Amino acid sequence: MTHVDNTQIVESDWEQLAVRLTVGAAAGILLVGLMAVMMAGVGAATEEQFADNVTLETEDDSLELEVSFNDSIDDEDATADVHFYDADEYTEGGNENNALEEDSIDANAGQTLATTFDWSDYDDLEHGEDYTVVVDGDDDAIESVARLDDGLIGGGVGGADSVPGFGVVVAIAALATAGILAARSN
Repeated sequence: MTHVDNTQIVESDWEQLAVRLTVGAAAGILLVGLMAVMMAGVGAATEEQFADNVTLETEDDSLELEVSFNDSIDDEDATADVHFYDADEYTEGGNENNALEEDSIDANAGQTLATTFDWSDYDDLEHGEDYTVVVDGDDDAIESVARLDDGLIGGGVGGADSVPGFGVVVAIAALATAGILAARSN
C-alpha cells in the first residue's frame, strides 16, 4: 500500500492564497490612499499657477505677466489673483495672508491678457528689495501664465496632461493593473 501525503498540496494552495490576498490588500490600500490624495487636490479650486522672484530696482521698473484663460470656463471663473510677498519670508502655501500687495487680472473665457504691474502703483514695495510674485487661480480656468520679460514660467500648455488630476488617474490605473497582474501570477 502506498501512502500519499496530501498536506503538502493543501499547504501550498494556502500559501498561494495568502500571497494573493496580501498583494490584493496592499494594492487596495494604495488605491484608497491615492484616491484620498486626489480628492484633496480636486477640492482645492485655487492653485498656485506661477511664482517668481523679482527685484524692484527703480520706480520706473515694471513687471509684465501674460495670463491665458481656458475657453471652456464660465466668465466669472476667469480671475487670476496676483500677490507680492517679501522674498525672504515667502514659503509656498504657508503665508497666503502675509502678502504685502495684491491685485487681480479679470478676463473672459478664452482671453489672453498681458498686464503690466508698475511698481509705483504699490506703496508697500520698496526699491532695491526682492519680492516673490505669485499668481493664484482656478486651475481649470487658467491655461498658462508667462512672464513676458523672462519667458514661460508656469502653467500648462494644453493637452490631456494639463487636465487637473490626470497624472493621479494614470498612477492609480498603473498600480491597480500591477496589483491585478501580481495576484494573477501568484
